[in-house]
Amino acid sequence: MFVMSYDEQSQIFGPCVAGANSGYYKTLKGIQYYRDLDIPAKKLVLGIPWYGYVYKCLNVSKGGYCAIEKVPYHGANCSDAAGKEKNYGDLMEILKTSTTGRIWEDSTLTPYFNFKKGNVTYQVRYDDLESLTLKYTIAMTYQLRGVGMWNADALNYTSNDPEVIRQTRQMWQALPEYETFHQTRYRPKFT
Repeated sequence: MFVMSYDEQSQIFGPCVAGANSGYYKTLKGIQYYRDLDIPAKKLVLGIPWYGYVYKCLNVSKGGYCAIEKVPYHGANCSDAAGKEKNYGDLMEILKTSTTGRIWEDSTLTPYFNFKKGNVTYQVRYDDLESLTLKYTIAMTYQLRGVGMWNADALNYTSNDPEVIRQTRQMWQALPEYETFHQTRYRPKFT
């Protein structure tokens, strides 16, 4: 079973604000839910995102919250349909124009950043090496069959820019090797 740990903003119950595409704690809770159903770990593959969302902010609060357009979805007032899905490679290009730089959100253990186009502020919610590595650890801890990214073509493979080449290489190198993945003795404690 390929367990999606992304598109977690498909239904937003509560304030219509941009949020993590793949929050760590939601991912952890989701895997635990499957394990509580007695689905063998060796039958589960953790799906992780190599993309994110760009949201147009109607306004940005002092706390950094980006209010987004109300786009209803399956009974919720808001959804990630208010944003536009972008591949990781594209987001790294946008990050170069950021007005905030990369910001780490402790409540979801994911990064985000803002940028402006004209007088409009946008917020980008995505995963990077740090947040993805935390999710890989969940998969190893629960001894899942593996991880799979959505999608492998989300990186920029055609650029000659050394920084882009480095980022692409790092994304692949961060994936746990098969032998390490299945022989790990690493067992962090979760509360």
